[in-house]
Amino acid sequence: MAIPLIPFVAGAVIGGLATYLYRDEKIRDDVKRTAGNVADKVKDTAGTVSDKVTDGYDSLKERFTGKEEPSAAAPKKKAAKKKVTKKKTSKKKAAAKAKAAEKKEEAAE
Repeated sequence: MAIPLIPFVAGAVIGGLATYLYRDEKIRDDVKRTAGNVADKVKDTAGTVSDKVTDGYDSLKERFTGKEEPSAAAPKKKAAKKKVTKKKTSKKKAAAKAKAAEKKEEAAE
């Protein structure tokens, strides 16, 4: 019987606390400052982790392939454009459609 009241009481307590914190300017300023500090730390940590992952990937790639990947500063060669040709299957499909059309015409006669 008391179990349905637990979420209600918890919601009321959280709502009252949120209202209290919203009305107090000093607490709001502290929360904003803390959130800003946390955001800065997260950005710094993400940058550090990204650098370490990239370094680890490069070292693994070098270990397994025996080649070092060219650095980002080195100019990259442009990939040669491939000549686009029609697939041979398209000719086969066209021939099959023509053959099917001929059979339909013969059947209609």
